[in-house]
Amino acid sequence: MKNVLITGTTSGIGKAFAEKFADEGYNLILVSRDEQKLKQQQAALQETYRVAVKYIVRDLTQENAASLIMSDIDKWKVAIDVLVNNAGFNECGFFADTSLDRELEMISMHIRFATELTKRILVHNL
Repeated sequence: MKNVLITGTTSGIGKAFAEKFADEGYNLILVSRDEQKLKQQQAALQETYRVAVKYIVRDLTQENAASLIMSDIDKWKVAIDVLVNNAGFNECGFFADTSLDRELEMISMHIRFATELTKRILVHNL
C-alpha cells in the first residue's frame, strides 16, 4: 500500500486531501501543530476508510521542522510515495502595518520548509 505525507491536514484543503487519499486506499502520515485535532482526525480516517494513519505534531515554522519530520519517517521505516505540501498561512494588511516577524515565518514555511522537506523525502526514497 502506498503512503502519502500531507502537511496542514486538520482543516480546509488539507483535510480534504487526507480524506481523498484515504478513500483511494493510501496510508496517511498527517502533519499539523494541533495534537488533539490530529488524534481525532486519525481515529475518524481509520474508522471510515480502514487505512493506517500516523501523525506528527510539528510547528512547521521551526527551523528544524523538516529534519524532525524525517526522523519520524526514518524511525517508522516507511517510504513516502506522495508528498502534499499543503500547510500555510497568510499575513494580511497594508505592508507597512503587518508584522515583519510573522511575514518572515510565512516565507520560511512556504519556501524554506517546503523545499527542504521535498528534497529530504526525495533523497530518502532513493
